[in-house]
Amino acid sequence: MSADEVIHTVLKDIAYYNESGGGVTFSGGEPLLQADFLLATSELLKEQGISVAIDTSGFIWNDKAKEAVKMKK
Repeated sequence: MSADEVIHTVLKDIAYYNESGGGVTFSGGEPLLQADFLLATSELLKEQGISVAIDTSGFIWNDKAKEAVKMKK
């Protein structure tokens, strides 16, 4: 999926996110291995007011990973 496709899917449940204060968690394997996708999708989610969590082992620690960790709402 592209970042836009993920956003399209997530926005179908925007009422739930707004009511619950919930968000999207990136996990499984090592999400920071796909840092470009992670950053693009996270930025789009945050533009919609949806929080983002990253479940990582911390094994990957490069400039892209540091950029992902620094992102704030």
